[in-house]
Order: sequence, then structure tokens, then C-alpha cells
Amino acid sequence: MRRSSRLSVLLLSGLLVGGASTGHADSWITQTGCDTLGLDPLRVGVEFGVTPAIGNFTNHFLVIPLPQEAPGECAIQECIAPTGWVGHVFPYNQIARFDYFQNYLLAGTTAGPFRIVMGAVPCSYVVRYYIAGLPEWIFEETVTFTPSIPVPTQARSWGELKARYR
Repeated sequence: MRRSSRLSVLLLSGLLVGGASTGHADSWITQTGCDTLGLDPLRVGVEFGVTPAIGNFTNHFLVIPLPQEAPGECAIQECIAPTGWVGHVFPYNQIARFDYFQNYLLAGTTAGPFRIVMGAVPCSYVVRYYIAGLPEWIFEETVTFTPSIPVPTQARSWGELKARYR
């Protein structure tokens, strides 16, 4: 099942959190995949695309774990950026940063797939979008990445699974 979520961002939310706002109503992230990469420890890879809303553009963004998420489990362990973008994880605060050096990602244009690797799903993140030269983010949204298929939480052999579900 492909899960796609359009996330709305209110101008007021940007003002309450303290970022500069350009007056644009919303942007969205579309989750395009979720894979189990390892079980000991659990590692989950999530792919997504970014499409700025009409009247908006960006050239870099941050993916930040929400403070109430389980420490360590939702920490971003690594990130992979599509061609033209560069991804970097800051290990001390588990933030992923994606930069676009060719120009700006314009409204209605989708970039991706981006990929982040974490220790669990579902996990929620704040995504802050920036424009080069501006000291503050232009807006933010909250996104929850969820598994598109069941994600195993314990390693089992094929024989153990067959014996269990006979």
C-alpha cells in the first residue's frame, strides 16, 4: 500500500514557532517507500519526495526528530540525496540536512527520492525549509513516516516462522 500524505502548514504555526514566514500557505512531502534494512539493530529506510506549494521555493531543508519521539529509535542514522542534492546527517542532534546547489526547487516541481534511515517507524519529524541568504526558515511542517508494509521487529528464521504459523 502506498501511503501519501499532504501536509498543510498554517502561517500562524510558523509565526508561533519563531521562523520567518513568506506568507505561503503550505508545502508537502510524499512518502514513496519504506524498507527494513536490518533487524539487529532495527534499521528502516524511508523514501520521500518534496514538492513545494504554489508560490514557494526552497534550496535546502532540515528533517528534525520531534522531541517527544523515542530517543534513539527515531534518530536519523543516515541520509541519501538524489542527483543535484547533497545530504548530511549531524550525529550530535540527529538532524538530516539536504542542500540543492544547482538552483532552487520551484513550486510544483518534485525532487526525490530522498532517503533517511532510522531505527523505527512510525516516527514524526519537523521539516524546515530555507532559502539561501535568509537567516531563518521560511516555513515548517510536521510529517510522520509510516511503514507501507509490515516492518519486522525481531529477527526470525524461515523455519521459526513456518512453525509458529502452522
